[in-house]
Amino acid sequence: MSAGAARATDFNAGTVLREMSKEQQTWYVSGVVDALAYARFLKDAPAETGMQCIYDWYFTDNATLWENVLNPTFERYADKPVPAIIHALTKKKCGEAQ
Repeated sequence: MSAGAARATDFNAGTVLREMSKEQQTWYVSGVVDALAYARFLKDAPAETGMQCIYDWYFTDNATLWENVLNPTFERYADKPVPAIIHALTKKKCGEAQ
């Protein structure tokens, strides 16, 4: 590892905001959302309600979500991992897996 290379533990919400382009941020967070939605489906199967809630939360009005929720939350919790932040937000919106 070079002296300037980031460690995995340094890859947090602040890193995403500071070092990724808007397009990269969108793709990265979309992947996190997709993984959480699929995990929710596996937990709730055969019900798809929780998975669909997560997808709807992220994809319905994505630009507004980024502006009003994700950017401010990532700034506030810049030292936290993005998957943990997204999980907390989707849990608040869509409840716990059954």
